[in-house]
Amino acid sequence: MTLREQFTAVIRRKHYSPPHRTDLLGMDHGVLRFHPGPSGWRHPSEMGAAEVAAILTHVAV
Repeated sequence: MTLREQFTAVIRRKHYSPPHRTDLLGMDHGVLRFHPGPSGWRHPSEMGAAEVAAILTHVAV
């Protein structure tokens, strides 16, 4: 299962509204590219707590 499929499954399980799902799915590319890896993006499981905190701060601001 791809990362996008995993992400979609989680937001469906949480019963988010369709417009909210669309917003979240559109945002995932920006989050993945916030801390790029050799292929242009990194899987979130490869990121540490500080990197995740920086992404969340960036999104909140």
